[in-house]
Amino acid sequence: MELRRLARGSIGIVAFLLLWEVVPRSGWVDTQFAPPLSVVIGTAVALLREGTLLPHVIVSLWRAGMGLAVAAAVALPAGLALAARWPRLEEDLGPLMRLLGQVNPFSLMPVFLLFFGIGETAKIGVLAWVCLWPVLHHTVNGVHTIDADILRSARSMGISGPAFLFRVLLPATSQSILAGLRTGAGLVFFMLIGAEMIGTGAGLGWFMHNAGATYQVPRIYASGALIVLLGVLLHGALGAIEKLRFRPRRLFTATALFLVALAAGAQPVLEIDRLGADASHGPHHGCGSVDLDRVNPADLERIGREMVEGRR
Repeated sequence: MELRRLARGSIGIVAFLLLWEVVPRSGWVDTQFAPPLSVVIGTAVALLREGTLLPHVIVSLWRAGMGLAVAAAVALPAGLALAARWPRLEEDLGPLMRLLGQVNPFSLMPVFLLFFGIGETAKIGVLAWVCLWPVLHHTVNGVHTIDADILRSARSMGISGPAFLFRVLLPATSQSILAGLRTGAGLVFFMLIGAEMIGTGAGLGWFMHNAGATYQVPRIYASGALIVLLGVLLHGALGAIEKLRFRPRRLFTATALFLVALAAGAQPVLEIDRLGADASHGPHHGCGSVDLDRVNPADLERIGREMVEGRR
């Protein structure tokens, strides 16, 4: 039954991929603007094999992970505290939070650049903003759905402080929190392209923008498809975690692994930033300006080859 449902759910995707391959080869559309799927896949494989695309993938994953981590670090304690400890304040702030959650994140990019300058802080900040609101809303709603008898029983048994957090609140809200993280993970890749098109020298968004500026159409489709694939994989991974029963040890282990991965990805990101800084020109008015065309692509390819060979 599950296999049949999976097969039926894949019909649309398979049909789309077949049309993507057949329509350009049939001459119905110009392959200069819509290359066949096999050409896009071949381009992506070649770029990954030679190490050109790998630095951009790692930089984009690092930025997305940092945005999600910052959002979770703010939204989880804020949502739990507002809903469980200060419900009246949460009720007063509810309309404001819903209003801020509806703000178009693309329109906020100039504001983040104004406050934080052209650098990683602005990009991570706008990505965190996108993830913050779904995680916050799901956390608050998760606390609201806890049975009142469970809360009264816990308090009558003298459970409070960290014990109340880990034995009552988090187990009862874990499914809702993970649903918020899944929503935020989808939105962070939605915003990633726009965030990486401004003031950077690496990332899949920058790679797509650069490919468009140089009319390398297969690279545009390859980078776009890879962004979609990464978003789907992250969404699926969080969905698999959502099915597991809550255990504090699992929580600490998953969090530690996630933070280690972010720390490991920081080094190539900083080196890419250094390459971008080398391409800076003109006077720096607070945030500086960077001529992205002066970043040497050979440097990025060298970093990619070192990553593939395990030397970085």
